[in-house]
Amino acid sequence: MPIKYSTEAILKRIDHALHEDIANLYKAPLINWSGCSSSGINYSEIIAERLISDGIVGRILAIPEIERQNYKVDTHDGKLAKKTMRKEEIFAKELFDYCSSGDKQLNAIGKIIDYQVPLKASLKDKGIGKIDLIAYCKKPIDIVYLLELKYKDNKETLLRCVLEISTYFRLLHKTKFLASYPELKHLRSDNIRTGILVFNGSAQHKEIEEMTSGKRPQMEKLFKTLTIDIFLIKTEYIVEQVQ
Repeated sequence: MPIKYSTEAILKRIDHALHEDIANLYKAPLINWSGCSSSGINYSEIIAERLISDGIVGRILAIPEIERQNYKVDTHDGKLAKKTMRKEEIFAKELFDYCSSGDKQLNAIGKIIDYQVPLKASLKDKGIGKIDLIAYCKKPIDIVYLLELKYKDNKETLLRCVLEISTYFRLLHKTKFLASYPELKHLRSDNIRTGILVFNGSAQHKEIEEMTSGKRPQMEKLFKTLTIDIFLIKTEYIVEQVQ
């Protein structure tokens, strides 16, 4: 039987993680813990409440941008030129390839215009990940979505997903990013939004259902505070927004 930590133990561990670089908080092991404390409270709920009530979200919002000159990777053509075992990367390329064929789109998020978009400006920016997907939706208004994708069998927590894409959004140099894509040059930074894209029936979807049914109020507050949209893959090319 797995160990059930107390609320006090969880708070002590999150306080320790918060002494490190806030841009690496999403990587802290306990952010990805599933299950409940000894008092029956979900670990993510305890952590989310700590982040909201003690103003930690403000530190996340204040993460400085990294000034990368160009975000568009010219070699991204949707084809699997390099072998990879990462299912998210393979599926991201499949979505890009689908949207590159004719005028196809993924209804709720629009057209995928890039995938695996780097954030670091130089080799010294170690440990900085890539944005899984960039989607451009023109209707009803122009929105560019930065999307964190989780494949069907991915077990990462919803909390990890939220903190990861929020961190990436802060690290992104918005002006340079928009200027990197011809179709986005006319837009402004307030046209950029963040979201998570998960599969119907996945571990993350089950957490989302708990959240939308009122069982995860702290996570719901965190989503609203960080303004994260939720998208659900019903089938491989049918995407719905979760309200």
